[in-house]
Amino acid sequence: MWEKVFADASAWVALYDADDGNHTVAIAKQQRLREEKALIYTSDYIFDEAITRIRYSVGHSFAVRLGELILSSRIVNLINVSTEIRDASWQMFCRYHDKQWSFTDCTSFVLMKTYQIPYAFSFDRDFVQAGFLLW
Repeated sequence: MWEKVFADASAWVALYDADDGNHTVAIAKQQRLREEKALIYTSDYIFDEAITRIRYSVGHSFAVRLGELILSSRIVNLINVSTEIRDASWQMFCRYHDKQWSFTDCTSFVLMKTYQIPYAFSFDRDFVQAGFLLW
């Protein structure tokens, strides 16, 4: 199928933290992504957030394992947030004062629009609020 899917920190954390309430669902969704040969995208901001959260919830070795997976994967495309993306994200963050979106959320939304990624592998409903589909 080759769908483009943006992996959020909530998905990475759920995959690596067996105590996360979404762990079982995340494993099943990961398998479906593999079966459908989805193109996975994530950002350096999400990478930072995910490995930091795993470091504190599960431990350093799991954080290293997740980091190595993302950095060495042939199917995960790690996008660095450029100055242009950061500036557009900042404008979005300032404009939507009525939303509970984090700045990192805004960077994800801008990247998804820029790279035409319709789906988010996430457990964060803010992606739906921003007009994207949850995988």
